[in-house]
Parts: sequence; structure tokens; C-alpha cells
Amino acid sequence: MDARTELLVIMMEECGELIQACSKALRKNEFEDNRNLIEEVGDVYTMIEIMHSFDLVSWNDIEKRVLEKRTKLAKWSQLVEDWEVNIANVPPA
Repeated sequence: MDARTELLVIMMEECGELIQACSKALRKNEFEDNRNLIEEVGDVYTMIEIMHSFDLVSWNDIEKRVLEKRTKLAKWSQLVEDWEVNIANVPPA
């Protein structure tokens, strides 16, 4: 298995573990200071950083996608307010 294949396989495994941690947090009603959830988010974040170091993703593309997703969430959910998206669109002074 080459390194990129291994990277994507491990990323899939870590995403699966994060899904499981989210499910357990919901089932047990354990949201704050949930060690397992924190660890699994950190593991996925680590894999994203490694994907970047392998030039599979760019930080600019990720940031663009973050803004797109926040815009959708502001429209279709209660997780993000419109003003938060508008602030994110303002370039720094």
C-alpha cells in the first residue's frame, strides 16, 4: 500500500471512529468535556493536517469550503447566524 492510500484508509477509519463517538455522546447525553469526542475530533483534524502536508488538500480550498458550508448552515439550520457568515466574508483590515 502506498502512503496516499494508507493516508486515506486511516482517514476513513478515523472518520468512522468520530461517527461512533458522536453517536455515543448522543445516546449517553454526554456533550461537555467528552474525552472520547475530543480525542476523535483531534484524530480527524490530525489526518486533515497530514492530507495537507501530502498536498491532497489546500488550506485555501478548505477555508473556501468552510465559508460555503457556514453559509448553507445559516440558511438551513440554527447552528450559524447570518451575521456570523457576513463577518467571515469581511477581509481583515
